[in-house]
Amino acid sequence: MASRLHANNIIRFLTEAVSFVLEYNNMNWEPTLIVPEIISSTVPLFTRSIGEALTHYCMQDFYSLYQPDWLHFSEPEAEIPIGYYLREYVDTIENEEPYGSLFYIALICQLCVHAIRLENPEIIRPILTEAATILHFRCYSRAHFRNLVRNAVEYSSFHRTVHQASEDDGFCSVSDE
Repeated sequence: MASRLHANNIIRFLTEAVSFVLEYNNMNWEPTLIVPEIISSTVPLFTRSIGEALTHYCMQDFYSLYQPDWLHFSEPEAEIPIGYYLREYVDTIENEEPYGSLFYIALICQLCVHAIRLENPEIIRPILTEAATILHFRCYSRAHFRNLVRNAVEYSSFHRTVHQASEDDGFCSVSDE
C-alpha cells in the first residue's frame, strides 16, 4: 500500500490550485488556510500541468454553470450545505473515471471564483476544508497525484487537438478575450 499523505498536503494542493485559477481570472485572494507550519511540513503537489487543465476554457465554462444558492450564505450558514453539495457531486463520479478528481478540483476552483465574484470570500475556507477531506479519500498518495498530473496532461493534449482547427487553443487568459 502506498504511503498515505497527511491531510495538510491536500489542503496545500487545493489552496495552490484555487490560487492558480483565481490568478488566471485576474482575481486576488489571500489564502487563510496556508500557514508557514503547513508549508514547511508538506510537499508541493500542484503543478502547472494541472493548472493548465483547470484553466482550460472548456473546463471553466462547464463548471461556471454550477452556482449553488449557498454561495450567498455566510460562512457558518454555508458549512452544512457545502458538505452535502460536494459529497453529492463526488458520488456522481465513477471511481474508474480517469478525469474524475480533475473535474472535482475544477468544480472547487470555480466555486471559489464565484465566491470572490460575489464578494463572499469567507466561504472559501469551508469549501476548501470540506473539499480536502473528500479529496483525501480519493487522492491520498503521491502515486495518485502523479496520475492526476498525467490525466491533466492528457486532458490538455486532447483539448489542444480538438481546438487545433480553431484560432483559440482554449488556453487564453480571461483578460485576452
